[in-house]
Amino acid sequence: MLFKPFWPVVEYVVNYDYIVNVLCENKDKPELQCNGKCYLMTKLAQETEQQKENPFGKKQSSSEIQNIVFYQINSDYNLASPLVNGDTKIFKVPVVFISGLFTQDVSNPPEFI
Repeated sequence: MLFKPFWPVVEYVVNYDYIVNVLCENKDKPELQCNGKCYLMTKLAQETEQQKENPFGKKQSSSEIQNIVFYQINSDYNLASPLVNGDTKIFKVPVVFISGLFTQDVSNPPEFI
């Protein structure tokens, strides 16, 4: 709840001089020292009313972020080249495993008594 009225406060801080000199309702009464706080309160009240109308709805931001996707074709690498070339072995098996494959005696199966 602390960050809900974020945009009206940011707008007030950024446009402080314009709000105090032009939009303030009490600019003719300097003894009140309003300094545009009346404008900020009206904006906060509008924000609260919008939240009361649709508290679970997604708030649409006034600024939209564009998603940029970069796509680059890399033509230097061909996935089919190792498969087409007959000289290249795809699966390399170490010789150590092949040399000791069938060298042990196969034991006789158990006999039924």
